Amino acid sequence: MDLHLLLGLLGTFVGAALLSVFLIPLARRAGFVDVPDARKSHLAPTPLTGGIAMFVAFTVGVALAGMLDVTHLFIMTGAGLLVVVGMIDDRRHIRVGMRFLAQAVAAGFLVIGAGVRVDSLGNLFGFGSIELGLFSIPFSIFAVVGMVNAINMLDGLDGLAGSVVLVVLAAIVTLGVAA
Repeated sequence: MDLHLLLGLLGTFVGAALLSVFLIPLARRAGFVDVPDARKSHLAPTPLTGGIAMFVAFTVGVALAGMLDVTHLFIMTGAGLLVVVGMIDDRRHIRVGMRFLAQAVAAGFLVIGAGVRVDSLGNLFGFGSIELGLFSIPFSIFAVVGMVNAINMLDGLDGLAGSVVLVVLAAIVTLGVAA
């Protein structure tokens, strides 16, 4: 792995951790906290700043790495939309249909704007490759929205969603370096 990339990733991780700690007292003062209930594991109100800190640190990391091209701008726009919708939902509880619509729009930035999509399901049934053709875009948007909601379902246990995403990203980076 390129040393420059490794230092950038490490800097982004440290930046997210420091920003998260810095935002905690601000979130408590503003009342931007998750209050415990039957679905949650924490015993005291917990600041809702982790996603914000990660998004800001990642955005700064991408900018400092000089990677702010059109593709990354589409990705960051979609991610930013998810962060804003998540913040509003944490505060005011957005209706499910509106959340799905916002998630689909954010996924559209990734799939249509950045061109990140599933074009083939591979040799899924042993009869040859299954090419999605025109269904590639709706399938990919559906998959991204499904992934976002699967991670949201893990959010009741403090740190679980972030830890799962960290493991998945580590695997993706490892596979990317090995390729």
